[in-house]
This record gives sequence, structure tokens and C-alpha cells, in this order.
Amino acid sequence: MNITFTQYINNPLGEKTSVVTNRDMFMKMYKEKLDKILLREGGKIEYKLCVSKKDYYIHFKIPSEAVDKFYYDVVIHFYTKDPVIENSTSLEKYNVEFYSNDPAFVYTFAHAFIKHNMFFTDLESRMSKQAIKQTAKEKNPDNLIGYVKSLFFAYILTKQYNLFSKAAYKM
Repeated sequence: MNITFTQYINNPLGEKTSVVTNRDMFMKMYKEKLDKILLREGGKIEYKLCVSKKDYYIHFKIPSEAVDKFYYDVVIHFYTKDPVIENSTSLEKYNVEFYSNDPAFVYTFAHAFIKHNMFFTDLESRMSKQAIKQTAKEKNPDNLIGYVKSLFFAYILTKQYNLFSKAAYKM
């Protein structure tokens, strides 16, 4: 499935399915959680930007809510084959692929993201072999794409740090 980061946030199931009814509730809840984390982390979340030919990458170190000084890796891969989008100054219309070692992603959604071509396969070797091969039978038996807190945090931070702007990657 080709999906932009904003489309994932607006409706993780994709445009051909019903719209998530609790999106505003999730946005508010995740913003509040992230604000608490930012307060604890001194207002800054570590991230690195990378450009490779036509693709763009963000690697966030998302702090755990529960464990102090413990961070999850979240990687967003932005890509497009559309020359018009490629020549824009923004990544907003680029498609995305995701990777996270957040347990909610690994044990609930990784297999679904792989099935729907939303998983950043370059990092497949770092993913649980079981998560790659098997559906999360108890937590996500229908292999649906859903909200992952670490990805939602990454989206909020991408907007907050103006990382949809290609100019940020040239610095």
C-alpha cells in the first residue's frame, strides 16, 4: 500500500477503508503523552536525517514512557517515483515505510506492515523473525494496520521540527 505519513495518521487502514473515528482522541492523547516525555527529556528528542539519492530518512530515538533513559528506534523512509512530487520542497506527499523496535510495533503490527508493504525492508534483519513470519494471532489476527504510539510520536515530532521540509536535510 502506498501511503503518506499524514495519510497514515489520518487513517492507518488506508483510503479504501472506513475512516478511524477516534483519530482526534488519539491525537490529543499522544500529544499529551509526548509533552510529558519532552518535559522529562529537556524538550528535545534525538533524531538523525539522511538523504540517499532520491529517498529521505529520519531516525528518531523515541524515549520509553515507562523506563527512564531507554529509547526505541523509529525509522521513517520517504520515497516517491513521481517526478512532480520529487521536485517539490516538501516530503508531505512522499510515500512512507516504517520500522520500529517499539514492542507494540514488533508484537502487534510488524507483520501487518510487512504484508501491506509499509515496512522498511532494509531493516528487516533487525526485526524479530517471528514477527516477520507470523501474524500476531492474539493482538492483531486480521493483520490490520493500526496506530503505533512511537510512529504517532514520530509524526508529531516531524511536524514540530519541520522535518517535512527538504531544506532540513541539507543542513
